[in-house]
Amino acid sequence: MASLIEELIVVLEEEKDCYIKLLSIGQSKTDIIIKGDVASLSEITKDEQETATHVVKLEKKREEIINDIALVTNKDCNELTITNLALLLTKQQEQHDELIKLRDDIKEVVNKLREINDKNKILLQESLDYIDFTMNAIQSTNSVPNSNYESKGNINDSTINNSLFDAKQ
Repeated sequence: MASLIEELIVVLEEEKDCYIKLLSIGQSKTDIIIKGDVASLSEITKDEQETATHVVKLEKKREEIINDIALVTNKDCNELTITNLALLLTKQQEQHDELIKLRDDIKEVVNKLREINDKNKILLQESLDYIDFTMNAIQSTNSVPNSNYESKGNINDSTINNSLFDAKQ
């Protein structure tokens, strides 16, 4: 079982590093969203997606290790959380402490990541709302009938062929 615990610790450390990278990406994303740099946003989103995919792989590996530990200890794998596993390792103080520290570190990073993602979500929504407002303002300006008279007394309606989008495409 000691080798399984060691393997679990390695996976959790790698997972923590991925979450730290995602946090850094999220913070950079905030600056990019504020600047409105769409090209950079696209690039950083690709990097974020790759890191998230790696986290999913690590999660699967962690679940496999937990299942193996559950078989060895004759425990239910659904109840075998990091906290419960650490309780089983009270005699192996070093591994116990390392698991508790990793659990706490991951929780802290994930909470910060959640906050930054919520902030980015709000910023993106505000950007979309601003774009929507601007588009509506442009369209409403184009849809107001123009009552300017031409020199021969005819009404000059410049909105007829002044559409922003070509509907024929």
